[in-house]
Order: sequence, then structure tokens, then C-alpha cells
Amino acid sequence: MLGIQSDEMIQAVSLVMASGGTWRTVRNALPVHPTVTEFLPTILDRRRPLAADE
Repeated sequence: MLGIQSDEMIQAVSLVMASGGTWRTVRNALPVHPTVTEFLPTILDRRRPLAADE
């Protein structure tokens, strides 16, 4: 991740990973307002599988 406040998102995701959580844990969490981590549930819900290079 690169960009403004990406460090905040990396910290939130790494905390969940370190505690054994899943992407659903992140999606269902209630991030503190107003922060960029509020967008994590939206980002996770819109994720798509990566296309394989042919």
C-alpha cells in the first residue's frame, strides 16, 4: 500500500493478522471515525480474484 495514511491501514491489517483474525474480522470491525480505516470494509467487500497471466 502506498499513499496518504497507508501506514494506518497497514497497522490495522497487521494487528488483525497478528491476532489470528481474518478479512471478515476487519470487515466487521467498527473503525474509529474519522480515519482512512473506515474504508477497509468497503475495500474488502469489493475485492476480486487476481487474473492469471496467460
